[in-house]
Amino acid sequence: MAVCHTIRMAHCQGALMLRALREKKGWSQKKLAGKVHIDPSTLQKIEAGTRRPSVEVLEALLGALGASHKARSEALAFVGSSRVVVPPTSKAA
Repeated sequence: MAVCHTIRMAHCQGALMLRALREKKGWSQKKLAGKVHIDPSTLQKIEAGTRRPSVEVLEALLGALGASHKARSEALAFVGSSRVVVPPTSKAA
């Protein structure tokens, strides 16, 4: 399990959530990092809680992992963003 070296609890929880989503897909850090065009060492630091990703990088990671609306909203707190995630609307027939 990842050990977060940060004081900010939301940051640590976001890092652990990101790792859990990646592991659930069975992906290595190298595979996920390649999908979003970041260095695997950067992803390792994000998951360890020693580096905070930009909103854009976090959204790319969550998109690649197919994260739910709820997970995306919670993860934005990870980077301290006030950005609102709007859930997809379903089209009525």
